[in-house]
Amino acid sequence: MNTAPESEGIFHDILDDAAPPTLLITEDGVLFGYNSSASDFFGANLNAHRGHDILDWLSITPGALSAQFKTAISSRHETPLLLDIRRNATRTPHAALASHLPQSHEPPLIKLTWDRRVGVRETFMGQNNDGEIPPDTIASERQLRRELEDTVEQLAATSHQLLKREQEIRASEERYSLAVREAGIWDWNLDTNQVYYSPHLAEVLGYSESEMHETIGDSIKHIVHPDDLDKYLDTLRAHLENPQKPYISEHRFRTRSGDYKWIQARGRSICNDRGKAIRLTGIITDIDRLKRTEAALRESETRLKEAQHIGQIGDFSRDLNTDRIAWSDEVFSIFGIAQTEGDTLFDQFMELIHPDDIDALKLSIQRAIDEIVPHHYEYRIVRPDGSLRWIAANAQPVLDDHGKPCRLVGTVQDITDQKNTQTALQQAKEDAEYANRTKSEFLAHMSHELRTPLNSILGFSEVMSRQMFGGLRQQYQEYAEIIFTAGDHLLNLINDILDLSKIEAGNLELEDEVVSAHALIADVHALLANAAISGDVDLLMPNSANPPLMLHADARRLKQILVNLVNNAIKFSPGGEVRVLAHNVAGRVTISISDTGCGIAPENIPIVLNPFTQIRDNAHLSQEGTGLGLNLSKRLTELHGGELSIDSELGTGTTVTISFPTQRTVNKHE
Repeated sequence: MNTAPESEGIFHDILDDAAPPTLLITEDGVLFGYNSSASDFFGANLNAHRGHDILDWLSITPGALSAQFKTAISSRHETPLLLDIRRNATRTPHAALASHLPQSHEPPLIKLTWDRRVGVRETFMGQNNDGEIPPDTIASERQLRRELEDTVEQLAATSHQLLKREQEIRASEERYSLAVREAGIWDWNLDTNQVYYSPHLAEVLGYSESEMHETIGDSIKHIVHPDDLDKYLDTLRAHLENPQKPYISEHRFRTRSGDYKWIQARGRSICNDRGKAIRLTGIITDIDRLKRTEAALRESETRLKEAQHIGQIGDFSRDLNTDRIAWSDEVFSIFGIAQTEGDTLFDQFMELIHPDDIDALKLSIQRAIDEIVPHHYEYRIVRPDGSLRWIAANAQPVLDDHGKPCRLVGTVQDITDQKNTQTALQQAKEDAEYANRTKSEFLAHMSHELRTPLNSILGFSEVMSRQMFGGLRQQYQEYAEIIFTAGDHLLNLINDILDLSKIEAGNLELEDEVVSAHALIADVHALLANAAISGDVDLLMPNSANPPLMLHADARRLKQILVNLVNNAIKFSPGGEVRVLAHNVAGRVTISISDTGCGIAPENIPIVLNPFTQIRDNAHLSQEGTGLGLNLSKRLTELHGGELSIDSELGTGTTVTISFPTQRTVNKHE
């Protein structure tokens, strides 16, 4: 194994003759090199032992070497050893340090360094002439070994501390490396105007390093946003005039794509002996996302303020420990007071509340805090100018880490306009109800007043038309019939008005009795048969049903409904047909009146259901009427709990259907 030429170079680089005794050995214990201190220390010609196992020439206790030396090899760190070295009859324990060489070398080498100061007893003799070791020698050797063991333990502890410190330094370097990669370093020599930027800045702006140098040229000003340039230069100038203060500048740099990014530059000046700045060095941080977030937050805050102003809504937060209340700008506007820098005390807030609302408001707030429930309350405030405003408050307690209320947060809204509108609507409703009652009372009274003389007119006109007290000339007889017809029409109108007024006043009561639908239809047929004949209308009624169709209803009012509906159908179907049908549909008594008349346009159906309303077209204006019949029939049907519906198309006829709830149907077991 020829190692001499190679080891010569290593001796110059690693071994120092002035250093402690040092050996270079391979991992399997073969001597590779040494220094002159080692030759003196071991008292042997070590050159003759190169390439040989150190145990062949050095009397190291085999057990110690096998246990400690293997540990040193596997640890890869500097490891303290305690080795017994035998020379002649002398056995001396020595402390040594074993460590791997950091150089890349084949074979891997281990450096063994002995400390002359620890445990060296070159002249210690073990045996006497009789071959025995004196007792005092044994005691001294034991004492020395204990001292050396303590020293080795101290060396081990020191080695552990050094290793821990090395790990901390390495972690710190890693953190620094990460910070540099994320922030970037810059260094500006103010004398030569040379500027260094770490690759991170080029990466942030999308340039390659060469492109970055070409783009910047002789000044970074070339990529500063025009709107930021004056501020950038002013900040730089102010720092150079007072280099003791840190340099901080936020500005936008142009990227390779032509966009701009926000950058923060922070640094300090290095000054010469005269205090003049000669270098400016620091870090650059990409704060573009932060700036955009700040801009978005400002925009969001602006929108919130605008929304609060438009909706007259403000927010507040009350600290339950200090009783201080923080208000948004809109709260001050709502309460009509000037904004203050500090918070408002709860008692100061209460001074703004209308005296009649203070106690109830306090109770509502305290209940929300005690029971940890939302707080909703409407109260009045008195502004400094004396004006009264209505406020709607909504709040929610916020709990601390112990589950106890610590804050009350919420909103207040000026609802004065809504309150005024509600008051006006309520007043209008009451006025309308009063007017309606007055109208109904007036109509009811007038109807009674009109019916008394009208009955006399009808009576005498009927006597005259029938010539019950003697004959009349033909002309006078016709006059009497006209008087009777007009009076009868007026009486029906008065009766309808009276019924409507009773319904609106809630004074019309139904007489509940068992009614046969078919019998009632037959009565209507008999009553209106002449009217149908006069209009050349075929009036078709159903035959009696088996079993009969019975229902609980007010017979007089139900007959009134049918007379109105059938009379309308006859009136608007001259020369046509009117059919009346009664059915049991899913347990509901249903009566339909169908005609082949002029019909109603779908958009006009809601109109004909309104009282005193008629359709303004030729077909409908040709017929007399007040417009009360359909509306009155609908209301009377609804008083029975039923429904009235109209199905019609212009020119094809109309079907009016009334249906009654199932509870009005009489079953066969009743």
